[in-house]
Amino acid sequence: TNGLANSGWNGGGGISARWSNVSLVKIRAVGNRSGQNGGGIGIWECDLKLKDVLIKDNFATNDGGGLHLQYINNDLLNTNVRIIGNQSSNGGGLYYSHGLGNTGQVYELDGFEVVNNFATNQGGGIFFGCWSGEADVQLSNSKVIGNRATNQSGGIVVQSNNADFFFVNDIIAKNESGYAGAMSINNSKAHFVHST
Repeated sequence: TNGLANSGWNGGGGISARWSNVSLVKIRAVGNRSGQNGGGIGIWECDLKLKDVLIKDNFATNDGGGLHLQYINNDLLNTNVRIIGNQSSNGGGLYYSHGLGNTGQVYELDGFEVVNNFATNQGGGIFFGCWSGEADVQLSNSKVIGNRATNQSGGIVVQSNNADFFFVNDIIAKNESGYAGAMSINNSKAHFVHST
């Protein structure tokens, strides 16, 4: 894809989906722009599967320069997703917020490479925000490397209403920001297993 989107709350410069069942397998979202969220891909209130996806060199004015996920309905088990060289205000690579309050569910992202993304505000690599309920998030077998943010957390920002976040077999390294280069954790419970 190589597109431009200027409207819609969920954005999606290359691919935009809302109220749908979405399966993205072996695709490339490269060089797209959104005047809202999700420079490469914007997904809002959908069932979602991602596998073997490249999201590169995209731009969003607001959140999720590469990938913006909001109100995802199903448990995520997404694998082999590379998010490289994207830019936005928050979550330069990935902005993820479910907000549905599905207590007991675990949203899993496995085998992600989030590399060399930039946020003008916070979360150069990833912004995780879970403000409704206590559904949990797990990032497994992933690399968050070389991302930058102007203000807070070059690597990962975690914000929630007391949700659990699990980081399993992850490498979080060489990220830079004005405050908390690797990770910023706010009102959340973070668990690290074999992660550096």
